[in-house]
Amino acid sequence: MKILFCLILPFLIYLAQADWFEDQIKPYPCTLPRIRRSWGDLTSDQKKLYARVVFQLFLYKDSWLINEPTKRFSLYYTLARMHGNLENGMLHSTSAFPLHHKAYLWTYESALIYTALVNGSTMNPPISTQEACSITLPYWEWDKDFTKTGTTGNWDKIYQSDVFKEPAVFGDTTPATNGQIDTGYFSPITTNYGNDKTSMDGYAYPITRIYSFSELKTTFDLPSYFNQNPTFASFLPKIHSELHTLIHNFVSGLMGGTGRAGFDPLFYLHHCNNDRLWHIWVDCHGWEWFESGDLTDIQYQPFNPMPNSNSVQYTPDPKVPFKVTKDDQVFFYVDKKLTAKFLPETVWPKIKDLWFTGKATKRGWNGLYYRYGDDTLVRSGTLICPDKVWSLVNQ
Repeated sequence: MKILFCLILPFLIYLAQADWFEDQIKPYPCTLPRIRRSWGDLTSDQKKLYARVVFQLFLYKDSWLINEPTKRFSLYYTLARMHGNLENGMLHSTSAFPLHHKAYLWTYESALIYTALVNGSTMNPPISTQEACSITLPYWEWDKDFTKTGTTGNWDKIYQSDVFKEPAVFGDTTPATNGQIDTGYFSPITTNYGNDKTSMDGYAYPITRIYSFSELKTTFDLPSYFNQNPTFASFLPKIHSELHTLIHNFVSGLMGGTGRAGFDPLFYLHHCNNDRLWHIWVDCHGWEWFESGDLTDIQYQPFNPMPNSNSVQYTPDPKVPFKVTKDDQVFFYVDKKLTAKFLPETVWPKIKDLWFTGKATKRGWNGLYYRYGDDTLVRSGTLICPDKVWSLVNQ
């Protein structure tokens, strides 16, 4: 009996770690880890595939809410509302921010692969199982397009970012006078990249952007953020404000507000880049090898509010400050107190559950296991890293 139990235990652990989207497809055909890459490093066919599957999230409707089984929403709408919910949104400006979003992006990415597997054969043209399994969340490497001349940063170079180049999947840098994008795959007046585009069912907002250069800094030295901020307390404001909020405010429109930012597909590429930079910082110091129970204040320190901020984040009901210690749970409500069947409250992680693992075969919360591919910043040689072995990036 003991021998049988020992044989079954690893299988049970695997099932416990698999996310809902994987559990719906058996046997699950995709292998891990997922390797995320810069949008500019994708081929034209890979960009086309990604855009089509994101659009399919707008079309794929089901009863996603556990407490409201008769209501049907698109999968994209459900995920966007998850980010925009007040409880979840208040985790911004706290130490929970980078790890909460890490889990959220994993869930979004899992939904993309799941949708391609479920709907791919009926799409026009069809998507094969191999193509579906190749999908990962790309990142907008806007930091690569910033150049420095003397003490002045040439922020206009950000307009040369790969996400704005032809084919401009997400829209170009000259939206219509009302701010609504009028080019790209997600514009309501254009059709690109396939014959299966019809209408964005469940799409709550038109995609609007403003591109406000007044929000950008005139100087920017990304390597110094890594080299001069070796502690969590010093790096947290950088990863949150300098490398996150800055771009939200620059793009503005939908991206300018937490409650609606997730309705712009460019949002996920921006946050994937933010997560990539977070990975680089952790990997640079060799902290991906820490087990969650061994974390110290160097790797994770609870802050509400975060350093350099006076804005305490409160729960809406009752109005008490959010707890953000490594043993506290992060939230993924969809609307008010409603949860999704693919991410119910019973599986919400504690902050420490989302810590990194550099181990080759170890999966984390909800099956979480991914890496970042060949990296411009890592290859630049400008980072002063105590740990010279890269295990989370630069595959």
